[in-house]
Amino acid sequence: MDRLYALRPSAQRVLDVDSSNFETFGNQEGSSYNAHCQDMGFHPLLLFDG
Repeated sequence: MDRLYALRPSAQRVLDVDSSNFETFGNQEGSSYNAHCQDMGFHPLLLFDG
């Protein structure tokens, strides 16, 4: 990213925060119920530099 910003300097940055659901099966450590998706899984937050 440093090389890209050196080519196109910018006074502002766009950060996009999204979540995702990775369905799990059985009793996997760290998984929890997600009511929106109605299943068990991992629900990490992802950060993208736009």
